[in-house]
Formats: sequence, structure tokens, C-alpha cells
Amino acid sequence: MKKALVLSAALMLVALAMPLKSNALTLTGGVSDVTGTVTNNGSAVANADVTAVCAFGKGSATVTTTTDASGAYLAQFSSLLCPAGSQINVTASYNGMTGTNNGVINEYGTDKLNVGIVNVSLVPELGVITGSIAVVAGAGAFMIVRRRHTSESNK
Repeated sequence: MKKALVLSAALMLVALAMPLKSNALTLTGGVSDVTGTVTNNGSAVANADVTAVCAFGKGSATVTTTTDASGAYLAQFSSLLCPAGSQINVTASYNGMTGTNNGVINEYGTDKLNVGIVNVSLVPELGVITGSIAVVAGAGAFMIVRRRHTSESNK
């Protein structure tokens, strides 16, 4: 009985010490790393501008960097400003193309967020063209149905 009590107490101390050690590492001034690769249609994008924003509580911290030749980036935050559980938003831009990705800093002070960038200037134009075609097609269909209905009522 005494051995079981001592063993239980030892296990509880170990279980309680593990989270304390993890929190102590996060709060003593370590580094939180956000890494990833920026791509466009599956190809790495070198020299893309990357902005990483870490939000925790009521505050936020921002780091800007650029990608290397293989499209990889590294944004480092102080773990005091960006501890485990913080929300991360990464935005990459290159030659008018942009992309974003979001994540959370894990208990080890890291997150990997790959970002795909696209040319967003084409999207509004396609919406206008598609919308115009839909309006014309709808008006044409209405006129055909109305004409048939009018000609049938005159018989």
C-alpha cells in the first residue's frame, strides 16, 4: 500500500512538471519560428515579400522577410510576443500576385505555413464577363418565352 502511494505521488509530480517545463521554455525569451514555401502553380517563387503577423491576446507582432531561391522563408518572433497558441497570418506577394495562409504556433514554438500566390486581378474581370453573359442569356430566354406565350394567346 505504501509503495502504491509513493508511486502515485511520483507519477503525479512528473505529470505536473511536464506542462510547467513546456510553459517555462515558451515564456523565457525563446524563439517562435514560422516557416514555409511560397509557390505559384507548384513552382517555387524566389524573392517574394512575406509578412507574418502573430496575434496573441490583445496584441500582435509583425515580421517581414523575403523568400530564398527555393521559395522558402523563415519568420522568427520572440516567444514572449508570440507564445504557443498564438494565431499566425502569413501573406506573400510577388509581381502583383498575392496569397495568404493561417495557422497556430504549436507547443514547440513552430508552425509551417506554405503559401500559394495567384494573380488576383483576373478574378474580378471574369466575374463581370460571366455576369454579363448570364444577364443577356436570361433576357433572351425571357423574350423567347414571352413571344411564345403572346403568340399562343392570340390564336
